[in-house]
Amino acid sequence: MSELKHILFVDDEEQILGGLRDLLRRQRKRWKMTFALGGAEGIRSLDAGDVDVVVSDMRMPGIDGAAVLRHAHDHHPGTVRIVLSGYSEAEATMRAVPVAHQFLTKPCDAAQLEAVIERACALQALLAERDLRAELGRLDKLPSQPRVYHRILEVLANPESSIGDVARLVERDAAMTLKLLQLVNSGFFGVPRQISDVRHAASLLGLKNLQNLVLSLEIFDPGRHGERTEALQRHALLTGRAASRLVTDRELASDAFLAGVLHDVGFLALFHTQPQRMDEILALAAAGEPVLASERAT
Repeated sequence: MSELKHILFVDDEEQILGGLRDLLRRQRKRWKMTFALGGAEGIRSLDAGDVDVVVSDMRMPGIDGAAVLRHAHDHHPGTVRIVLSGYSEAEATMRAVPVAHQFLTKPCDAAQLEAVIERACALQALLAERDLRAELGRLDKLPSQPRVYHRILEVLANPESSIGDVARLVERDAAMTLKLLQLVNSGFFGVPRQISDVRHAASLLGLKNLQNLVLSLEIFDPGRHGERTEALQRHALLTGRAASRLVTDRELASDAFLAGVLHDVGFLALFHTQPQRMDEILALAAAGEPVLASERAT
């Protein structure tokens, strides 16, 4: 029998924890569940043993949800980090953007919560290398193009700028596109379906939240891989544009553009987490080895 997945729930209200315990009772044979009352107890539970998934409320006295997730990020990077919070707490939840993998809103029905946790556990299983899983877990941002990033800040500082002006720049950067769509589709904005169009997503978020999102991402120095990551971003944008022109349906065109922009996003993560491995992959690819085979060979 496979080992039970350990799921940690953190909230400062006994009633909420009791409701989650009842809601997920049928999962007892598949999950080991811990219910921590408050942020301090949540951190103690994280430190006490291997937690596969932590689901935390945001607004808690003392140590809040963002601090709990930050602790998991720093000390237990292999743990999947999920926010479960209220609509009114969307602004506070922006603090968790760099360290959260998934955002859910209260009330959340059992089927949705179970599906998100199951998907998180399935993704963990795909990353068989424990060290790589931990390195990716520590990754709180992907490399953005410095020129695009600073241009966005300039546009946001201009009171005459529009949402469209910002969105046109965001869709040129895979890292920002990914975070924008993750946040808009999180549930805090009550969208009835998944949003894949960057401009639509930007309009739902609003200029203030866009500014907070961009500032929360920051950028790191890509060092010697700077030119390569920028080239990868340009390639992603061109692929997205080409893909969108292959379909005539407007909604499908947005999906195609998004797929193109994000198709190599894993390389952006590897550039940051395993630069030496990326050097080896690129060297093999330059010698004529297919990229996928090069990645598997390193």
